[in-house]
Amino acid sequence: MTAKWNGGRTVAALVGCGLLLAARAGSEPPDAGWPASREAILAAYERMPGAQLEELFLRCDARASHEMLDAGDGILCAMAWDTLLKGKFGGDVDAFLAWWRPRRQVPAQPSAVSRP
Repeated sequence: MTAKWNGGRTVAALVGCGLLLAARAGSEPPDAGWPASREAILAAYERMPGAQLEELFLRCDARASHEMLDAGDGILCAMAWDTLLKGKFGGDVDAFLAWWRPRRQVPAQPSAVSRP
C-alpha cells in the first residue's frame, strides 16, 4: 500500500474506518465480531457484495479526508481497500485510481480570513 497521492498521504492512510463505520451504519459484515482476527475481517470483506464494499471504502475515504483516524479505524479501512483492490481491480492500482478519482470527495479548502 505505497501508492502515494493527495499531498503524499498513502492510500492506506486516507482509507479510514472499516468495520466500525460499517457497524455504525448498520451494514456490519456477517459473522464479524469485534475484536476479530485479520483473517476473519478479510473473509467478511470478501463475502460482502461488491457495491457494499465500494460504499464502505468511499465512506472511509470521505471520513479520512476530513478527520484524523485512529489506528484501529485506519487498519480496518486499509483492509477494506486491499480487498477492493484485489477483488475488483485484480491488484491494479492505476485501475483503482481511475475508478476512485471521479467518486472521491475532495475536502473543502479553508476559506481565507480577512482582517479588518
